[in-house]
Amino acid sequence: MLKEIRMKKIVEMLEKKEMITTKEIAKNLDTPEVTIRRDLKRLENMGKVSRIHGGVTRNQKSTVSELTMDEKRVKNKEAKKTIANKAFELIEQDDVIFLDSGSTTLEITTLIEKNFENNLTVFTNSIDIINKLSKKENIDLFIVGNHYRKKTGAFIFSGYDMEFLDKISISKAFIGANAYDEEFAYTPAGEEVKIKKKMIEVANVPVLVVDSSKADSISIWKISKMEDFKVIVSESINNIMKRLSKKGVDVK
Repeated sequence: MLKEIRMKKIVEMLEKKEMITTKEIAKNLDTPEVTIRRDLKRLENMGKVSRIHGGVTRNQKSTVSELTMDEKRVKNKEAKKTIANKAFELIEQDDVIFLDSGSTTLEITTLIEKNFENNLTVFTNSIDIINKLSKKENIDLFIVGNHYRKKTGAFIFSGYDMEFLDKISISKAFIGANAYDEEFAYTPAGEEVKIKKKMIEVANVPVLVVDSSKADSISIWKISKMEDFKVIVSESINNIMKRLSKKGVDVK
């Protein structure tokens, strides 16, 4: 079993049980205890768990696991609509944008579908966004990724590199996250991290769209430092957002 998969499973175990012994983890994962101890040390260094004698406990921050797209759609829907309205105001005629796979970006897409009549180029890795925008004559639509994940409705890159993304000019990239703290934005979807990271890197304006329920929580994969986003859009401004604003991030 790959290290990343083991670590993800350990975090998932701790979502069901506040404390678990090293012996229990080793038995459940059919892995030597010495290997599990190394995994636990890595997870502690990442801030996801706290090691105790003979085992491990959950970190004080809540840990977020992966949801299906249907589950995401119904969660905090009003907050996501508020975020979408704010984010939609950032989109301009002839923009070249990236819309990440996710329920908040899908709300942005709904506004584009209904209200945006100017020319727009959209790159996306979301099957739902592709379906919504495919009939819009004013939108030039590009699919990012070559392998479809049914659970989240997202395309990822499987067996191919992403060099072609270095050749495109993205004006704004709207990126979703399942969790964040003052340092990082996180996701439980390891297969989707590469696209998120690359789009943050190539976009002139990387925009994080995230609702406040995800604040001060973590997940297994780091997407990026919060300060790497030029703009963060949320439905309300919490203390984390206020501190990031003081560091130069445009918080809306």
